[in-house]
Amino acid sequence: MPAYTNTPPNLRIGGVFVFIRLIHLNEFSMTSGLTFAFSKNYIEYLMQKARKMIKKIQSGNDSADRFIAFFNLNRIDGLPVLLEKVK
Repeated sequence: MPAYTNTPPNLRIGGVFVFIRLIHLNEFSMTSGLTFAFSKNYIEYLMQKARKMIKKIQSGNDSADRFIAFFNLNRIDGLPVLLEKVK
């Protein structure tokens, strides 16, 4: 997965592969608020499909291309994600 090392962490949590996009600020980083979750059983398949999508997108911004690819993959192969407000 070296093509994805300079972008938001691709995390493996339990049986789930999570794609998030980080926003870097002066003293900390935070997510954009969108989370794409996939079954960890399909990581190789997802990476292969993402690489093909990224080649087709070519917006000129690698980070945006990855985000668009995983956004589209999430619509097809993603797991439902529910984020709750923290009190």
